[in-house]
Amino acid sequence: MGMFTIGIAALFLVGFLLLVLFGAVTYQRTVDSHNRNNGERSILSYLSAVTKANDREGAFGVEDSPFGRMIVIREKDGFGLRIYHADGKLLEEYSRLSIDPDPSSATVIADTERFEIEEVKDGFWRIVTDQGESLLALRTSDGR
Repeated sequence: MGMFTIGIAALFLVGFLLLVLFGAVTYQRTVDSHNRNNGERSILSYLSAVTKANDREGAFGVEDSPFGRMIVIREKDGFGLRIYHADGKLLEEYSRLSIDPDPSSATVIADTERFEIEEVKDGFWRIVTDQGESLLALRTSDGR
């Protein structure tokens, strides 16, 4: 009778440990998936947030540069924020808009081999990176 009781207790203990192990593995996979998803969407989310936060008359534009097309967000004092792609990195640079962009003084947003921006139709822009694409609907846009 004593062995039967110990056997049942051992069986419950093994079942409990397997349940905890299964839960821990499932939780780790969920966290990894969440982090991977956040990392993949972070560039597009950042670009969307920056452009929408600066969606005012005359501020948002897209210009050609030696590094390809770049997003330009103008301030009234001749300064502005430029977002462009150089050397496999998406860069952000706040400087006087009358001078050429300088990747050595820019801040790295993220690594990406692809950065494209195009106007789909009036006020609707498509941004494409390695992580996918995002559509922006801006109220004001001159595009340039």
